[in-house]
Amino acid sequence: GLVRSIGVSNFSIAKLQSLLSWSGLTVRPAVLQIEAHPYWPNDKLITYAKEQGIHVTAYSPLGSPDSAALLKRGQADAPAGAGGVEAPQLMQHPVVVHMARRHGKSPAQVLVRWSVQRDCSVLPKSTNEDRIKANLDVCSWSLTDDDMTSLARLSEVSPQRMVNGSFFINPEGPYKTAEDLWDEPQPDYQALRDQVSKRYSNIGKQQPSDQLNSGHTMPLLGLGTWKSEPGLVRAAVLAAVRCGYRHMDCAAIYGNEQEVGSALVELLSEGVVKRDQLFITSKLWNSNHAATAVRPALEKTLADLGLEYLDLYLMHWPVAGNTGPELKPSINETWAGMQGLVSKGLVRSIGVSNFSIAKLQSLLSWSGLTVRPAVLQIEAHPYWPNDKLITYAKEQGIHVTAYSPLGSPDSATMMKRGADVKKLSEEPKLLQIAERNGKSFAQVLIRWAIQRGTSVLPKSSNAERIAANLDVLDWQLSDEDMHTLSSLEYNQRMLEGNMWLNPAGPYKTIKDLWDE
Repeated sequence: GLVRSIGVSNFSIAKLQSLLSWSGLTVRPAVLQIEAHPYWPNDKLITYAKEQGIHVTAYSPLGSPDSAALLKRGQADAPAGAGGVEAPQLMQHPVVVHMARRHGKSPAQVLVRWSVQRDCSVLPKSTNEDRIKANLDVCSWSLTDDDMTSLARLSEVSPQRMVNGSFFINPEGPYKTAEDLWDEPQPDYQALRDQVSKRYSNIGKQQPSDQLNSGHTMPLLGLGTWKSEPGLVRAAVLAAVRCGYRHMDCAAIYGNEQEVGSALVELLSEGVVKRDQLFITSKLWNSNHAATAVRPALEKTLADLGLEYLDLYLMHWPVAGNTGPELKPSINETWAGMQGLVSKGLVRSIGVSNFSIAKLQSLLSWSGLTVRPAVLQIEAHPYWPNDKLITYAKEQGIHVTAYSPLGSPDSATMMKRGADVKKLSEEPKLLQIAERNGKSFAQVLIRWAIQRGTSVLPKSSNAERIAANLDVLDWQLSDEDMHTLSSLEYNQRMLEGNMWLNPAGPYKTIKDLWDE
């Protein structure tokens, strides 16, 4: 009656099996206490213990950051990610930090909650009263399935047992090697790095790009994230970057930048693709056009994306949400705020979206202009080729990005387009060209945009279609095909901007908005 339950700690599967098969066993171990955290999740051991009805307690759930000197862990012991870079302390890992910020929690709370959701008891350690209390605040919220997976994947890149038991190793036994103690081989870090690298394809494949007037280079093929459903955009970004995309197009109003950020942080932590190899765009929403609101809006986007800077920041619409004869804040005021972001190093290039020739001319002639727009992002596809606007932008040294290159088939309901509006994907001449080239209609439309010298943003959350949309780099449309697609008789803007019209102004009619 001196103890109610007995158990073991730091046992391997083999040592548990040996104990459980002992003929003298009358009381089964109730608990197995082991090291368990995202760098060393110990999945097989936990699964085996649970199958045997043995509860598991996780010690060192925060990665035992204060035991490095005690256990003589050195830099030589620290695993490297796929890029060969030493892994950070667990609570400083970008995936953990970004996840904590997204949930409004501390990294420690995220790691404790991870253990709880794995149905393990967990033993965070602290002598600080505030942290002790904070570590208990893990019961009223949950990590998502994606969060749980992201944390578990850290061990695929940077596996590390913090309490490795090296002090028990002796050439005379009973444990001559770590393999003897744990009854399992130690991680082969090079094999793991190779395994992570195999997730990536087209690493060395050269993509077409354009040098912007800011001096920075923009890949022409990007992944659009508008209308990507929650829970799907993270997987889409992971699939896109791993199959060769290097350009991601985001926006605050899309409501999914935190999810995009989760994917970016995971990708960068794998070490195969570096930050300077990615081109990340986001957009300033209409409600943040006041000069004093521009930087806070950007900082929110950077925090959500887990980034220190953007490659491109666009004014999303020439709309500020006010009513009346004039746009307030003015475009010039907003641009002044955006210019300041460049000088602070928070963005590398700035530009505009959904601007007309007249609105571009007005901005370019403003006396306070010190940073020219590097990019104009507009709707462009064979039903709305936008030739005059593209020509004008190019004459001004402004690169053009085409959004909705497939005719935005999934926005018909949202944009309240009537049944009489044709679908570009059903255009007979387009389908004939696709069949003749042995490509999908989507591939033909993307290739058409690239051959016009624009960057292009196809959107998909399907991994196979994402990969297929990248298969546009090794072939060309003929001059005849280009001419056919560029001169279709039917013309239709899919995103007309009706939602910005107001009888009181500043845009009373479509003509006011687009100046045509």
